[in-house]
Amino acid sequence: MAGKGALEQKFQQAVAAHGAGRLDEAVAGYRAVLKKDPRHAFARHYLGVACHQGGRLDEALPLLESSTERLADNAGCRLNLANLYKDLGRVAQAEKHYLAAAKLDPGMALVGFNLGQLRERSGDLAGALAAYRQSATLPQSAARLAILTADTPDASGRPDDAAALGELLTLCGYAGDDARASRVVAKLVALAAAPALTEAGGTLARNGHLGVAREALEAAVALAPDALRAQVALVTVLNDLRCFGEARRRADAALARADAAADADNTARLWVGTADAAKELGDQPAAVAALQRALALAPARLDVLGSLQQLQLCLPGEPAGDYASALAYGEAVRRHAPRPEGLATPAAAPRRGGRLRLGLLSGELSWSPVGRFLAGFFDHYPRDRIELWLFSDRAAAPDPLALRLRGRAHRVVDCAGWSDARLAEAIQGAQLDVLLELTGHAGASRLPMLSWRPAPLQGSFLGYAGTTGAPGVDFRIADAITEPPGSEVHSTERLLRLDGSYFCFDPACDLPAVTPAPMRARGHATFGCFVQRPKVADAALAAWSDVLAAVPGARFVLRCRGFTDVEAVAATAARIDALGGDASRFDLLPWGAPGDFLANYAGIDIALNTTPFHQATNLCDALWMGVPTLSLTGSRHASRMADSLCAAAGVDGWCLPDEAAWIAAAVDLAADGARLDTLRQGLRTRVVASALADGKAFAARLTAALRDL
Repeated sequence: MAGKGALEQKFQQAVAAHGAGRLDEAVAGYRAVLKKDPRHAFARHYLGVACHQGGRLDEALPLLESSTERLADNAGCRLNLANLYKDLGRVAQAEKHYLAAAKLDPGMALVGFNLGQLRERSGDLAGALAAYRQSATLPQSAARLAILTADTPDASGRPDDAAALGELLTLCGYAGDDARASRVVAKLVALAAAPALTEAGGTLARNGHLGVAREALEAAVALAPDALRAQVALVTVLNDLRCFGEARRRADAALARADAAADADNTARLWVGTADAAKELGDQPAAVAALQRALALAPARLDVLGSLQQLQLCLPGEPAGDYASALAYGEAVRRHAPRPEGLATPAAAPRRGGRLRLGLLSGELSWSPVGRFLAGFFDHYPRDRIELWLFSDRAAAPDPLALRLRGRAHRVVDCAGWSDARLAEAIQGAQLDVLLELTGHAGASRLPMLSWRPAPLQGSFLGYAGTTGAPGVDFRIADAITEPPGSEVHSTERLLRLDGSYFCFDPACDLPAVTPAPMRARGHATFGCFVQRPKVADAALAAWSDVLAAVPGARFVLRCRGFTDVEAVAATAARIDALGGDASRFDLLPWGAPGDFLANYAGIDIALNTTPFHQATNLCDALWMGVPTLSLTGSRHASRMADSLCAAAGVDGWCLPDEAAWIAAAVDLAADGARLDTLRQGLRTRVVASALADGKAFAARLTAALRDL
């Protein structure tokens, strides 16, 4: 009995520490109790609560589930488990336990409030209203009731109604109630509540509710045209909606009114919005100029500097120029991304012997270029020699390929939305030997964080087609084709050249059947390219036009995601004509539904790659669909990727040294429909049997290279 009394006293001490907010002490106390008595249900339960409060949701889940099963008649335990399910996004399970808690203790008003919060998140505003009414004695429930009824006739009419209506507008957007959202916008306009409209519009946009966000932000801008924050948010939404012409006009108009000295940050953001629109309208020089204007106002915007580097690869240039830009990026990182105080220094070198602990950091570990080029490695890497950690910087729900990749890793850390400092601490805590960064300068780049050296060896792979310039990137994976001997002088990183190609491709989807070459039925050749519009430089449009001029009757299908915008289509057609081509021979089309993307290759005979920045993923898609692809070889890594891919695929003569040879190859392929069809029908079989599709050999090459570092 004395022993039990001492144990209970230890448990109560842990509870007291917990109540005082000393989580580490409470966790240690609960664990000590459970070590003596593993069946102590309340110690197990409160340990789960403490883990939940400390952000360790995966650790909390089995503790709360097992303890609540034993304490099923305890309303508080049901409530705690429901709260965890809510934070995990398990709506049905959370609602089940909230309702069970309410049944066990009808007077527990906190259940109604949390149930209302759950229903709000899932878009059930009527259900949330009912839950809040049942718990209206709580001030927080009463506050939510005021918000959910802010647009009703009996609303208070108090001066703070604008804030309530703004939050209600956000909730209507989440719930997909566009009609009610429009009515709320009208009420906010009547109140001249531009700040509330701006706040709601920005929140809706960040969470993907672009239509309602646009309506709110257009109203905000109409009320307060000099408010740059609303202008920036509206331009961003218009670009996300692929209304590029309107986005550029809005940005230009706002910039004409902006006082850069008074609000340099938002003025810089407007220049970034201008650049985003200009890229999709095919005006890359204007996009470069806009990014430079943004940097002049906000030199610490390393993401803008990275975007500028990425965009410059789409324009004619030489390795020396790319190297100079990379050096400038590195200097900016050193100046504007200092190492946080308190961040521990990692080990100076990887451990020797045993398994190599390899970390992969990317927001594209999914059905994306990075995911498809790494799938073979994931399927075949030696698990006894490599311990694989994924740091997934992707907020979206995992697609089938993402689930496949995650299932092949030893550990997965979901880090989307984390600060660089928090991510660096997590990487250090993993005690990696090698970290590979797979995103480069695209999107929300983590390259500056690598300058803090969270891992002893850090490399760049796949995400960026050239030297990054990032301090802390020790090596860059390439091959002897993309980075031939001597190219070290234009690289800020050591070049780790794999034997053979550094590419290995897995379509990672159900492939449509290869169809006959369309020219046999049409009587003329159809060339094509499926690409992101920013990669289509004037050099590519001019070269494609020259091919059409050499092949009478031929047509060109250019598919770009942004061609849902008629202004983007019109701008591209005008640019083709201005370069001396004939836009009437081009079919300018959007990509279409995701499931149609590969099937669209049935409509072209021969693909022509972009220049100077080669496509890699779409080239592979074309080969798997039986479509030969011709590329112009250049002097930069980005303009030699097709050479590496075609060498790995075992197809010769499709990467040409100059435009004359390129046109001659296109004319030759288009000259004989029967020969082209024979090539088409056998191409997939050839490529599947090639080194490009040999995941096992690729995994062995990459493993050997990493272990030899």
